[in-house]
Amino acid sequence: MGFLAPIFKEPKDNKTLFDLLEIESRRDLPLFFVFTKVGKYLWKQNIKINDYDISSALQQLKEIFYKIDETAQKVNYENDKDLTYVHEKFAEILQKE
Repeated sequence: MGFLAPIFKEPKDNKTLFDLLEIESRRDLPLFFVFTKVGKYLWKQNIKINDYDISSALQQLKEIFYKIDETAQKVNYENDKDLTYVHEKFAEILQKE
């Protein structure tokens, strides 16, 4: 009778990074992250990238970058010092994606 043996073990350094970024499994990858430093904290927002094929992934990344650029231009001077506001605007983009 046969048995199953794991053929891949996640490297320890990956586990540390996955824990830090709150990634449960390598199956959740690829992910795109946006980080915003607010005071002594680093806030993050992420979105899963469609990795069905290279063209889909590139198209999705182009759309994300376009929306980030568009939003960054809309954040007016009064709010650019309110990093919470800026982070929330970027988070909105990624949630709509």
